Amino acid sequence: MSHLLAVRSSNNFDFINKYFKNKICIKTLIIKSLLSKKYYIERDEFDKNERKLLNFGHTFGHAIESATNYKFSHGICVAYGCLISFWISNKYKYLSDKTYLEYEKVLKFIIKNKIRINILSFKKALLRDKKATKSKVGFILSKGCGRMFLKELEINHFLLNDIQKFNDQINFD
Repeated sequence: MSHLLAVRSSNNFDFINKYFKNKICIKTLIIKSLLSKKYYIERDEFDKNERKLLNFGHTFGHAIESATNYKFSHGICVAYGCLISFWISNKYKYLSDKTYLEYEKVLKFIIKNKIRINILSFKKALLRDKKATKSKVGFILSKGCGRMFLKELEINHFLLNDIQKFNDQINFD
């Protein structure tokens, strides 16, 4: 649920970072997350524009759940999906290396362990996504916390190779 805070602003991302480092009251984290969600629901009740930003991390996360036969919790898969979204955003030059590394550090603290992804199962799951149209899927990418945007990407060998590279390179030592 904490990904909801990152969608809304960089101040909220700082709050998430403090929560995981200093163990701020979970109730405060939940309340802030729900208020962020409420903000988008009230602005876009029928999920036509801004509310779609709440899907940050979910498209990749749902594909991870499916590709791993639901071996990992929804929250961990979405957090991993957020990490992939940030990585793709960095790869496509929407997000600086420095900013990506800041986000990666916090997300790795949350996730704890690498998830091995079978890229063919992952591709099939992405193409089954409710947001998929033929061979394209709408992903929420980032120019930084609070600066998320919808980007349709072709599910082709280039994107899948990028995701495979991410999966091969990411370390949780």
